[in-house]
Amino acid sequence: MKTILNSIEELNGDTLAVVVAPLGKYPCFLRSADGKKKPIVQTIDSAALERVLNAWESGGAKELLVDADHDSMHGGSTRAYAWAGNLRRAENGLVCDFKFTPLGRETVTNREFRFVSPVFNCDKSGKILSLENIALTNRPNLPVPCLINSEEAAEEIVDQPNEENPQMDKIKEALGLGADATEEAVVEAIAALQKRISDAEAATVKNEAERCADENKDRLENRDEFIKLYCENGKEVAMAFLSAIKAPAKPAEKPAQVLLNAKDGATPVIENAREQMATLPPSQRAAFFKEHEKEFN
Repeated sequence: MKTILNSIEELNGDTLAVVVAPLGKYPCFLRSADGKKKPIVQTIDSAALERVLNAWESGGAKELLVDADHDSMHGGSTRAYAWAGNLRRAENGLVCDFKFTPLGRETVTNREFRFVSPVFNCDKSGKILSLENIALTNRPNLPVPCLINSEEAAEEIVDQPNEENPQMDKIKEALGLGADATEEAVVEAIAALQKRISDAEAATVKNEAERCADENKDRLENRDEFIKLYCENGKEVAMAFLSAIKAPAKPAEKPAQVLLNAKDGATPVIENAREQMATLPPSQRAAFFKEHEKEFN
């Protein structure tokens, strides 16, 4: 059952309080800069709403364009159907006030558009950072309430099942699920896919680390420690480590300087990080390198 909003004529003239994004976890696609789409589970929770609201407050502008089917984000029309303001958190999720233009008021009153659809800016993992766009649509990805023009119309659909969602059907098909798969099944399938991708990426990195270790075995005292360094810190750090354990070049003119400890007769401290690492047992060299990486550059 969907939550039905009352007639816009009964809500502050041309202004309507709208649930933009309800709390929960929802399958969707994350679009990268190169246009590729990756299926993820988008989490809308308290932390996500806090990030969105902080970005909204720091952004300066306190109104956001509401267009039709995200046209303005695809190089299409920027004509406003409403302006969204007073963004806030409510018990049921992220809420704002739509101040309709005459075009938007007429469109919603005539039920040409019945739902809203938000677009969020996310990081590479899909973590929501800010609100980018809101559109009127008839194909919402999130289970947002209907925008509807009368109590009578609400009674007609209040006991009807949710309308078809072509985008969700495409997600189910991409995941190898049937059209009757539940939301829970979709979320589980996406989580399983993410784990397989993560495991595959980890296996690839480990294979690279092992191959690099074998190619440089004559320079490594502890193969396993090097592989661990490579997997945890990446190729760039591992190759810097290999470079650091080369025999240091002897100075042409100036001898290496030493600093004596405060007490007479104490062992001198060598300033050169490469020389310091060379004096350590092999099992301690990787850890020393991680602590003093900047000194090797």
